[in-house]
Amino acid sequence: MLPPGPRPVARRGQGTLVAGAGGCIVQFRRPLRPFQRFVLKSRMLSWDDKWVYIDHRVESEGALVCYAMVRGAFVGRGGVIPPAEVVARTAFTGPTPPLPPWAQAWPTADTAPRPLLREAS
Repeated sequence: MLPPGPRPVARRGQGTLVAGAGGCIVQFRRPLRPFQRFVLKSRMLSWDDKWVYIDHRVESEGALVCYAMVRGAFVGRGGVIPPAEVVARTAFTGPTPPLPPWAQAWPTADTAPRPLLREAS
């Protein structure tokens, strides 16, 4: 069994890349029964100068069960790898896709709980 924490996602020249979550939005639409089959579909939705936004969909019996978007960074031996470099390691060659309008406010909304985190330290 793997210990808790980030998991290696690729090996290319600079050693192991590890994905770390900087935030996550998750919404469940319906429950999954124990041992119910499901399909997880993930895609890199967009990126900016700091974060990669990854879209995850859990589907079962032709229906959406859960939707999640993760904002994360990839880390290698030398620290955080710029998203542009992560994208360059893929087959994608187009311009940066825009975030959906509802997700564009994420960077601003994400700062709201920071005072609570400081108080808890």
